[in-house]
Amino acid sequence: MRKIYDLFESNSVAARIINKAIAVLIFLNVFAVIVDSYPKLDSIVRSFLNCFEFISIMVFSIEYVFRLMSSPYKYDKKYRIGKILRFVYSPLALIDLFSILPFYIPLLIPMDLRFIRILRIFRLIRILKIKRYSKSIDLITKVFIKKRTDLIMVLIVIGVLILMSGSIMYYVENELQPEVFPNIIDSSLWSLRTMVFLGYDTPPLSICGRIIGLLTTLLGLGWIAMPISIISSGFIEEIDKKKNM
Repeated sequence: MRKIYDLFESNSVAARIINKAIAVLIFLNVFAVIVDSYPKLDSIVRSFLNCFEFISIMVFSIEYVFRLMSSPYKYDKKYRIGKILRFVYSPLALIDLFSILPFYIPLLIPMDLRFIRILRIFRLIRILKIKRYSKSIDLITKVFIKKRTDLIMVLIVIGVLILMSGSIMYYVENELQPEVFPNIIDSSLWSLRTMVFLGYDTPPLSICGRIIGLLTTLLGLGWIAMPISIISSGFIEEIDKKKNM
């Protein structure tokens, strides 16, 4: 079991090759799901995708079983079979399990074919498995967790600004364009679109409305810049920390 564990979790050449191969397979699977969504595919291409799906499921299933069997070494130097349960409920293990379940469920439980087709979309969850194989994604996750309070505050501020802009637009434009600004919610959605796309789909008619529209567009630049600056500073801090270690 220790050798199996080392094949996936150690820093050996074999472990690196296996992990990189699985990472490539994950990306290929996501690409296959996207291609499979096209209704008019050649029968040969469709057969190839089905074959590739079967091979991928077998690889992911074997990987999951091997990780499950060797998981006690993840928590202790001695092999304690009770530790397997701890692994089963870990986030990465759940992702591994949910990424292969949509293939096995229809084989075990007869169900409506439409539901089976819906289940196929869960194959995309395989992209989440890539976190296991990339230190860069670990760094991204760490930065987002560290800066989550700042990012939440920025989102709250942006939400308040959108609501304020929408409220003002409702009161100054409702009489002129009742179909575009019928209430504060729709007016706030107009402000949101203006901020996201840095321009409005329906121009305001009043002078005050044009001024607010211009200010909302300018706020859109801050909507993009503020989160980027927070995340960038987080990356710089983490990189500096690694250099000083």
